[in-house]
Amino acid sequence: MILGIEASSIRGGGGATHLKELLRAFDPQKHRFARVVVWSGKAVLAQLPDAPWLKKQTHWYIDRGLVLRLFWQRFLATRQVEKERIDVLFVPGGLHHLQFRPLVTMSHNMLPFDLQERDRYGLSYFGIRLRLLEWRLGRVFTSADGVIFLTYYALNNIAKMLKTLVHSSAVVPVPNISANCSALVSLVSGVPRSV
Repeated sequence: MILGIEASSIRGGGGATHLKELLRAFDPQKHRFARVVVWSGKAVLAQLPDAPWLKKQTHWYIDRGLVLRLFWQRFLATRQVEKERIDVLFVPGGLHHLQFRPLVTMSHNMLPFDLQERDRYGLSYFGIRLRLLEWRLGRVFTSADGVIFLTYYALNNIAKMLKTLVHSSAVVPVPNISANCSALVSLVSGVPRSV
């Protein structure tokens, strides 16, 4: 099987570190993927380990700002994923605009779903942004074939707010990402391929 990772929304920081650690812990034989293809910006790809089973790809739209990155995600990424014959797509950045199945995403941000904290911002720019994120992430999480959460608190509270459980979910704490790589990959590989 071939695992695709669409990480164009990861610009650096914790997201890049998380992806790097995931790939360091990855073992193709143990995790049943012969190959992994990662799409991201040049700076993030430079941080990822080199391995014979890992293919790093970028597109110049990814590093050219939000509008072109969204264009890449919406109109070009799905074609690239299909061209690489990906079996399962993992989108660690959470938000995406891809038309591919099966797809697994990840929850990094609890703030849009924490009503008490969110309401502190009222109708300010940040408060409105959090409400839009809640709406968009809610749609992404309920339509994904699987969602990875960093804590049980996030899983329980987001599922309660959405009033629905995601199709398949797992909790993989960031500090133990290497130890829990098997759990993450099992969730990703356990998603049945749509025909």
